Amino acid sequence: MSGTTPSGHARQRWRWRRLVPVVAAVVGVVIFEAGLQVADWWRTGESLYMPDEVRGWRLRPGFDGWFRDEGAMWVRINSDGLRGREHPLAADPGRVRVAVLGDSYLQATNVAQEQTFAALLESRLTACPPRAGRQAEVLNFGVNGYGTAQQLLTFRSHVTKYSPDVVVLTMYTSNDIFNNHPELNESRDLPTPYFSLRGDELVLHPPVAVDEFADEPWFRRLRIAITDRIATANLLYRGWDMVWPNPPAADARLEPAIAGGLGGEEVYRPPPTPQIAEAWRLTEALLLALAREVAAAGAEFWIVTLSNAEQVHPDPAARQAFAERLGVADLFYPDRRIRDFAVANALPVVTLAEPMADYSLTHGFFLHGGTSPDSPPGTGHWNVTANTLAAGLVGDRMCSGSAAFSSRLDR
Repeated sequence: MSGTTPSGHARQRWRWRRLVPVVAAVVGVVIFEAGLQVADWWRTGESLYMPDEVRGWRLRPGFDGWFRDEGAMWVRINSDGLRGREHPLAADPGRVRVAVLGDSYLQATNVAQEQTFAALLESRLTACPPRAGRQAEVLNFGVNGYGTAQQLLTFRSHVTKYSPDVVVLTMYTSNDIFNNHPELNESRDLPTPYFSLRGDELVLHPPVAVDEFADEPWFRRLRIAITDRIATANLLYRGWDMVWPNPPAADARLEPAIAGGLGGEEVYRPPPTPQIAEAWRLTEALLLALAREVAAAGAEFWIVTLSNAEQVHPDPAARQAFAERLGVADLFYPDRRIRDFAVANALPVVTLAEPMADYSLTHGFFLHGGTSPDSPPGTGHWNVTANTLAAGLVGDRMCSGSAAFSSRLDR
């Protein structure tokens, strides 16, 4: 007699009973993973940056997730690596297209997209009187840690294909000048491109080729590859990291430092060292090069200097104490130097630090920080009030002084 014995049937049923929970668990994980991938809310700032052979690093196209720096903020990077919505390459002839270059202040991952300087500037320019209802389009090319050299390279490699009418360079004087010098750059350990001067000629030194996982142990490269792609693994790792956190710098791949560059306080006085004098000379040469290339592309070039937290502290005694410690009369040397340089070279310029300092003094309001416990008032990046104030100041100047706006919008 053939067939399975009663005891064989029992063994098979026992095996199936053991397999059912395993199969159910696998199916549940697959469904859970699929739901997370569709929702796409699980990504974190570890995936926000990626290498770039021209500029050293850039924002990762298509990133869409939480970024935790000065608090937690949902950040969306479009398919071309710009913070914000998609922009077609061909400009709408009924709009003025404005490309804004800058660093972490422009990237502004401490505030929501609609609260960034770029987004608020777009709204302000669209409302330029007497042309209410006509449109402006502002493209945000800000990337954390960039100096003027990388912003020039960004214009060449990334901005020109959009054929902007206006190019605005925002300058964070606390470190942008020093970012241009390899000995002073606070991000010097990153693959940063530099220019040097041969007479009056700028000579490019490209970034050293960088592997995204360079100098990482194999097990961490494997972990990053998995957690960057598999949502369930990412959540499990983050849970593990909350209980047994890594050292602070362990997950800082390609994320440049923001504050406290070498000799950063020296920006408030005439250059005291040959290196700082050379950094200023390089910066001014880069500004002229960018102005020439923007003009050659048929666009209008504007310079905007931002504010440093010390300059716009709402307590005048705190500002004065800081200035006295440095042995300077006030804290506006870099802004005035750039303004005077721009005026001497017939370049439109807006300096924000002094009017923003007046605003903070009048209203007793901090313009930097205060967005989270990780960013106390008076530290870090611009908060929503500062972004709004800056966009209004720049927008008003451009509404009244931009030839590109008056010629385009009146058509």
